[in-house]
Amino acid sequence: MTRSIRALANPLVLWLWLLGCQDRLNQPQGNPTEGPAQNGGTLTMSTFVHIRTVDPAVAFDEASEPIVRLLFSRLFRVSRTGQIEGDLVAHHELSPNGLELTMELRRDARFHDGSPVLAGDVKRSFERAFHPKTPCPVPSFFDRIVGLTEYRKGKSSELAGVTALSDHVVRITLREPDATLLPILTLGITAPVCRSAGYEYDPQFDQIACGAGPFRLASWQGRDVLELKRHESYHDASHVHLSGIRWMFGVPSTSQRYRFERGELDIVHELTAADSIAFRADPRWAPLGSWSRPRSTRGIFMNTEMPPFHDVNVRRAIALAIDRNQIASLRAGHLVAANGMIPSGVVGYDPSFSGQQHDLSQALQLMKRAGWPYDPSTDTGGYPHPIDYYCAADSFDVAVAEIFQQQLQRIGIRLRIKAVSWAAYLSVTGRRQQAAMGADGWSADFDDPSDFFDPLFSSEAIQQEESQNRAFYNNPRLDSLLARARREMQPNERKKLYHLADGIVRDEAPWATVYGFRYYDVHQGYVQGYTPHPHAYLDVASVWLSVSQRTLAARARKAPPLSIASLAYRLCSGRGR
Repeated sequence: MTRSIRALANPLVLWLWLLGCQDRLNQPQGNPTEGPAQNGGTLTMSTFVHIRTVDPAVAFDEASEPIVRLLFSRLFRVSRTGQIEGDLVAHHELSPNGLELTMELRRDARFHDGSPVLAGDVKRSFERAFHPKTPCPVPSFFDRIVGLTEYRKGKSSELAGVTALSDHVVRITLREPDATLLPILTLGITAPVCRSAGYEYDPQFDQIACGAGPFRLASWQGRDVLELKRHESYHDASHVHLSGIRWMFGVPSTSQRYRFERGELDIVHELTAADSIAFRADPRWAPLGSWSRPRSTRGIFMNTEMPPFHDVNVRRAIALAIDRNQIASLRAGHLVAANGMIPSGVVGYDPSFSGQQHDLSQALQLMKRAGWPYDPSTDTGGYPHPIDYYCAADSFDVAVAEIFQQQLQRIGIRLRIKAVSWAAYLSVTGRRQQAAMGADGWSADFDDPSDFFDPLFSSEAIQQEESQNRAFYNNPRLDSLLARARREMQPNERKKLYHLADGIVRDEAPWATVYGFRYYDVHQGYVQGYTPHPHAYLDVASVWLSVSQRTLAARARKAPPLSIASLAYRLCSGRGR
């Protein structure tokens, strides 16, 4: 035994040795291979949140979206090149006046229960999604459909603008042209669901979640682990290779890296900043990592119906007090300062737009104008009551909220951070007169700037419950601009209109836009065919596993444990990596 190994017999020396090499990464399990895709194996994923539902009619948060996409095929989908193509739709035709979309369904599409997907199912699923008792989060996306408003209000027993012309032909009729019609039909809201789903929202549907997607729901164990199994009758089965997918919830970001290194996770998506740097810097792991495109905007919502945010001066003051560059520096590479609503990875982004800026002196002037002057030298004055700031527990939003506390204290705004579960956050912030302020964010559902304005700032997006417009912001001028932009079919003209809309949000400040976010995903070497989809969050439907490599990795994990001294030596010397 060498002198260094003898030293490890001393527990204190061993602890110090291990501490010195704790940031060393284990080697990847398996290696990228060439050749035909293999069928079989279960992919394991995780997220730090607990999702509330997988019902497509009401699930509209980032965490549930990739699972909903696996369970429920949509009428259309977005290709990796950004083109809209049919999913359940085989052929479609838009009338010359832009008011009628006729769609022919695939003959080979089947629900998880084996029944065919028919035009009547499409109509029923639309009516279920927009039923008065269904808390659909974004009905305003679809309000151009004839009769939708009347149906939502219970004034009509059916949705007149969706018609089954035959078993396999559906027509959607609009009251005016809508440039976003095909993009919004790529969303899960109107994805066809099995007849067992009924005609209105029922929370119990989560137990079966019957759709026509590439995977079916096998189990949802205590809401902590969700198991999916391959849908054998899926219409595009040749592109689906996995036997199943296992999704674990409530796994803190700080522990996902270690589970991943141990081979308990196959893809890791929610890395901390330090862990992301470590994987990117390691030449063994770098080929297995990929950046996503920046397609999200995050910031602070301010409820315009609640004090003190009914006063535009207070909202503007907060937008001016935020130092976006300081926030972006918290996670270099992952974050980019955002002054406007449209992220750089979305069609319609305008690099010439001058958005919200950091100006502390001007912020103090606006607080004085609002009647809440603050003296930084004596820490006196300002708004007299602490303001509850809502964010999801165990998320990066908590760390950002602590920085906001410091930045807003400089103008006399005192935050009281309320870190709650993801489900509680969605419930409280989406309910009228409940949350004055909190973290908010939006990731692109489809490549159109309307996605960053209609659900977040239009008056039609305001609901008593499940409101995506958490600022409860109502501005007739903005509503008019957004309506014009959706009717406008010329891309350059639409871009000008959304530039004006971004200016209203900048000046009225129902949000303080703060940063954009992009993910760095890393996968094990035996995971094949995965790179982040440019237009779809965490798309793993066509991933396949090198089953033999994964089996060898699993056997290695089950091998008899080394002695502590041998383990420390192997780790710190780099052997066995």
